[in-house]
Amino acid sequence: REILLQTRENLEAAGIPDARLESEVMVMNVMRMPRQDLFAHQEDGVNFQQEQGLSQIVERRLKREPLAYILAYKEFYGVNLLVNSNVLIPRPETETMVEHALFMALMGMETRELVIADVGTGTGAIAINLAIHLPAARIYALDTEDAVLDVAAHNIRSHNVADRIKLAKGDLLEPLPEPVDLIVANLPYVPTSRIPTLQPEIQWEPSAA
Repeated sequence: REILLQTRENLEAAGIPDARLESEVMVMNVMRMPRQDLFAHQEDGVNFQQEQGLSQIVERRLKREPLAYILAYKEFYGVNLLVNSNVLIPRPETETMVEHALFMALMGMETRELVIADVGTGTGAIAINLAIHLPAARIYALDTEDAVLDVAAHNIRSHNVADRIKLAKGDLLEPLPEPVDLIVANLPYVPTSRIPTLQPEIQWEPSAA
């Protein structure tokens, strides 16, 4: 409990948003335990290695490096995804886009198999969740950079949907080899001129994303 409280206070003092949640995630990560175990074992101490690991995570976070980049993963719509500085961190609000796409796809799949394009796939978050929930759909995950597609490929393999998602490199819809029934796109929408005025964490993310 003491290490959790101290971590939270350090984050709050630095003005880190969601300090309580992030401190819990940090401690869970170094102690390698799920949330329910974290609170069930609040009186347990941490060993030297865990303490050093937590200290390094906090140090990086105080520099406003996003926690997802520090831990190299982000949970999105119930699945864990590899993230690194080549890709945009999946946002909770993008989960609404997945829900809308699932609703539209399920309506269309009443009569036939659907072909879906995820434009600007990034981590593959949208494509992976569509593949999980729409096992009969075929999905193209498109992006412009090899480094981005490498991250998406890792996540696609990790969630066992590689047989239904085809990665393709190119701009917007250019790499598509066939017509599609549904296009899902979470493309850049923040003007570059506004980035310096946003939260410091945004500065760590790729400007092209």
